[in-house]
Amino acid sequence: LLLDETIVRRLRALASTRALTLNALLLGSLAAFVNRRSGQRDFNLSQTYLGRRPHQLRDVGSFSSNAPMVFSFGDDGPSLADTCRHVLSETRRAMALPLLPRAPCSALHYELNDMRPIPLPPLARGAGGPRSSALPGLFVMMLEYAGGFVVHIEYDAGRYNEEGVSDFVLAWL
Repeated sequence: LLLDETIVRRLRALASTRALTLNALLLGSLAAFVNRRSGQRDFNLSQTYLGRRPHQLRDVGSFSSNAPMVFSFGDDGPSLADTCRHVLSETRRAMALPLLPRAPCSALHYELNDMRPIPLPPLARGAGGPRSSALPGLFVMMLEYAGGFVVHIEYDAGRYNEEGVSDFVLAWL
């Protein structure tokens, strides 16, 4: 799914006016949406953290890890702004750790990748689509290319169908 540039500009502006990052806004809104859609009050989402830690700067290779981020929504629940601030705070805390704790992936996994300056590739519906049942559930990737954002979803086709996944993502966004 290609996100319209107008939407991306609005999301960036909203994040900026709230002293948030785009990542905090996207993941916070995803958590709030999961709470509203599922009725679950307490759950976690895995977030991918990319990059080397200071002691790894001379190492060669790709460095990424994921860690669950815990969300709690009570009867009154936190506001969307509070949920986004929670994401920003937890992301900063995790990135300050010398090593991220090893943890299993949650049923919903999220990742934001800056692919710039790579140009936007031709989009083919279902190109990312279903993967093997080794996936824990849904894997939402926000990919920013030169020329636009792409929402890339991978999922276990044995547990989810394409229409349901598309409806979920469109309702969230």
